[in-house]
Amino acid sequence: MKVLVIRLSVSRLFLRHDCELERVEAKSNPKDVRQVALGRLILEETRAMRSRFVIGALIVLLLVELSSCTVISRIRQNDLRLKENLLQSRLESFRIGLRDYAAARNELPQSLAEFRRSGLAHTFEDPITGKDDWQVVIGEDPKLLKGKRGIIDIHSSSVAISSRGTAYNTW
Repeated sequence: MKVLVIRLSVSRLFLRHDCELERVEAKSNPKDVRQVALGRLILEETRAMRSRFVIGALIVLLLVELSSCTVISRIRQNDLRLKENLLQSRLESFRIGLRDYAAARNELPQSLAEFRRSGLAHTFEDPITGKDDWQVVIGEDPKLLKGKRGIIDIHSSSVAISSRGTAYNTW
């Protein structure tokens, strides 16, 4: 009777196994049969260990990927909030400058260029669009003399929706 004996050496560090196969003549020796059974058991156990290791590694990689997606999403959210706060600040600066211009000259600026030449307006870009393309509102200021028209308000030119649910050009 021919029996297959498996000599197995397992490296615990890398969970690898090297198998050496040998054909041995066994004359109904129970010791040889036990060796074969033990070798098969060890081989099956190392396969199970390897598969558990691979599954565990895949789960860890999945968790790392999910957490990195969450981090990226929060970074984008914070970046958007920073841009929105910067837009709000620049709009307030423009509006304060318009009030100062009207109080000092008793008239409204007729264009954005005229307003900037006065030194009361900044030349910053719109943080949402990334361009210096502000949308001005022309009208009459009720606090000044009737019939005088000029810039009464300024908005972003972006039509995108903010995190507040309103369009940026309505701020």
